[in-house]
Amino acid sequence: MNFSSEKSNPLFATGLNNGPSVLNSSVKVRLGFLKKVYGILSIQLAFTTVMSAIIMMSPSVQIFIFRNQWILWLSLIGNLATSFGIMYKRNEYPTNFYILGAFTFFNSITIGITVAQYSLALVAQAFLLTAAITVGLTIYAFTSKTDMTFLGNFLYTAITAMFFGSLIHLFFGNSFTNTAMAVMGACLFSGYIVYDTQLIMKHLSAEEYIVGVLNLYLDIINLFLKVLKILKALNGDEEKRNKKQRD
Repeated sequence: MNFSSEKSNPLFATGLNNGPSVLNSSVKVRLGFLKKVYGILSIQLAFTTVMSAIIMMSPSVQIFIFRNQWILWLSLIGNLATSFGIMYKRNEYPTNFYILGAFTFFNSITIGITVAQYSLALVAQAFLLTAAITVGLTIYAFTSKTDMTFLGNFLYTAITAMFFGSLIHLFFGNSFTNTAMAVMGACLFSGYIVYDTQLIMKHLSAEEYIVGVLNLYLDIINLFLKVLKILKALNGDEEKRNKKQRD
């Protein structure tokens, strides 16, 4: 089966179709590709987790960051710059690894600043729930005989709609719409995990593992952030009910 880039709408970027797809390669090439993708992805997620934990559990680090707002702006600009950089240099080793490392570093700072606004219990719950969802969806994507790459256009349309919905939410949103957007986002990025997992095997060539890594990394990180928002909303509702009962 051939999968063209025209049918591909991953979260981050499509491949360049340099050479045969992983699906049409030998078993050795496929296994090597998977080791690269999930090996690098594991390092990225581990680094992001450690960085986030350091920021979240260290009041002195938080104070330093909030007193020096340039750190937040630097991380945001760094995220944007490295995103464009990795798109243009994704197949140029070792430049792609250097840019990927910088991208992960800047993104980890942003995530760390975000999770520092939540309680440790909520973050731990979101982490475990996201891990369970990711593992379950990955197993499904590898074992299912159903080709989910047809969802590409639907997912792309949905995430575009969610982007504009988020802009509207900034001006007219409330707690209900915030939770609704989080639930929609969680469902969307769950779909992207399945879609991108199958896509890396059926669309990308063996040399485009960086694209596979970035797509999955962003899927998982965004899913985690949406789950965190949902848990906060549920926890807030539970606290309100308990308060009413006490009153």
